[in-house]
Amino acid sequence: MCSHEALERKLLDLGWERYYDDPELVQYQKRSSVQLISLPKDFNKVKSMHMYDVVVKNRDAFQVVNAAVHVHAENKASADKAEAADADQGEA
Repeated sequence: MCSHEALERKLLDLGWERYYDDPELVQYQKRSSVQLISLPKDFNKVKSMHMYDVVVKNRDAFQVVNAAVHVHAENKASADKAEAADADQGEA
């Protein structure tokens, strides 16, 4: 997840509702449950412990990925595509 908006869309689809109790936090409450997810209002301050809470409370909906490895793989794939495009232009 890269933003509160993206996370909120997913959580709403999973039956969570926005909970407006603390102006310093973005919170979600599971319908008909006492479960509560609390995140810093600034998404840049969301830490792995916050995301762990989200994952544990939604085990079937989220997959834990090492972000550094994931970003490296995406960058490598983009570089490989650019290199292939350059090679195709060189042959033309």
